[in-house]
Amino acid sequence: MSISKTAAVIKKMTAVFLAAIICIFLMPTAEAAGSTLSCSAYNATINVGKSGALLITATGDRSLTASVSDANVLSYKWDTKWSSDTTVKLYITGKKAGTSKVYIKNGKSETITVNVTVKANTAPTSYGSTSKLIKSDKYSVSVKKGGQSSVKITSSNHSLAYKVGDSSIAAVTPGKWSGNTIKFTIKGKKAGTTYLTVYRKNDKSIAANIKITVGEQNTAQTSTVSKPSTQNSSQSTGSSNQVVAYWDPAMGAYVVSFSGSWGPETGESTGGSNTGNNTNTEKPETSTGNYAEHMLALVNQARAEHGASSLSLDSKLCDAANKRAQEIATKFSHTRPDGRDCFTVLDEYGISYYGCGENIAAGSSDANSIFNMWMNSSGHRANILNSSYRYIGIGKYGNYWVQLFIM
Repeated sequence: MSISKTAAVIKKMTAVFLAAIICIFLMPTAEAAGSTLSCSAYNATINVGKSGALLITATGDRSLTASVSDANVLSYKWDTKWSSDTTVKLYITGKKAGTSKVYIKNGKSETITVNVTVKANTAPTSYGSTSKLIKSDKYSVSVKKGGQSSVKITSSNHSLAYKVGDSSIAAVTPGKWSGNTIKFTIKGKKAGTTYLTVYRKNDKSIAANIKITVGEQNTAQTSTVSKPSTQNSSQSTGSSNQVVAYWDPAMGAYVVSFSGSWGPETGESTGGSNTGNNTNTEKPETSTGNYAEHMLALVNQARAEHGASSLSLDSKLCDAANKRAQEIATKFSHTRPDGRDCFTVLDEYGISYYGCGENIAAGSSDANSIFNMWMNSSGHRANILNSSYRYIGIGKYGNYWVQLFIM
């Protein structure tokens, strides 16, 4: 090898070595000057009232901002702490059904886009238990904004899960098991209607569906109701006195629209009392008779006008309703005189059902008057027009009336 060649080789090797050194020193500088921005998902789906977290990774620039294309559909909130040196969570919450884009941007004007679909909550088609393996003590709950109520779920299988249709309307918190019963506390957050579904983790078809209705904050309410005449009489004349009855707002007042559940009516009058002999001499109806057929015709006419199918009169259900009519003459409430809830009468008569409801009234022997009273009350009206009910029982005891509904 000649000297000139050796010098050329040395010169060439020196140039390569210097280039390598330059690259080694330039690489960190290039990384620091740039930025990597990415997300755990670029397409996401959540339900109305539900929240989820997007994991945002930012290398080199942590000055991040976010925005959405439709704030009516979606809201967002940054986590207050970074999960690591490069990762932070962005929480998104569905507000109403629709689509919205989420834009995440850093200080270098780099932007990534996440497409979010917010799905409407699909409420159960009916409220009640889908199987005898799970049961709730009530299937409709009425609670005021800021107030609390509860339901008790009974299941021999303790591996249960639950979901709330719209958590912005009501918050639900499960308690601890007591034997085969667990209590769910329901707190009203804003006025509206949603649902609670409690189901087996390994079989979602075994479920209890409970309707939740949240009203405005408690205020004293009054309602005009009819009460039997206070005159001593051995016959029910149909005459009545109009009195103002105060409903206990803490107890929810009136029957809730879709039940297996109830909100007891106090039925207490602010004046007068039922002290006559008519209560002692009233006799239970021995058969459904014309009063039941008349009431059934009124109910089915109203249902037809609102697009609901006709109800069928069930003889066992009528027997149970007649039993309840006698009971409310003693205690005008959805709680039976022995302290049990009204729907235990269905078990006594061997009646199977998925969901049920009860309307009670007093004050007149005339079916039209009682029917109009019920139709002028939102809760009773909702039971009458409930499209999920299939059968009705109608009971009467003097001036006391009961409707029992099952699906």
